[in-house]
Amino acid sequence: MTDPVWLTIGEAADLIRARKLSPVEYTQALLDRTAALNPRLNAFIRVTGDIIAFSPPLIAEKKHFEDIVSILGDALKRAA
Repeated sequence: MTDPVWLTIGEAADLIRARKLSPVEYTQALLDRTAALNPRLNAFIRVTGDIIAFSPPLIAEKKHFEDIVSILGDALKRAA
């Protein structure tokens, strides 16, 4: 399979529907690529892989409840 960051959104959606690509893996790949390029591009003020980014794909997989709780806990600790 092609690196997920090079997929169009339609291709990614098709692979996710076919269960050949996890929505969590896809989100993580995009966040990793953004974090890698942002120091050079300065396109974002802050890049985080927190609950805001991961909630929809984690919920879509419905098997990562513990991950949701852990990520939310980490986000709350950072905010405090």
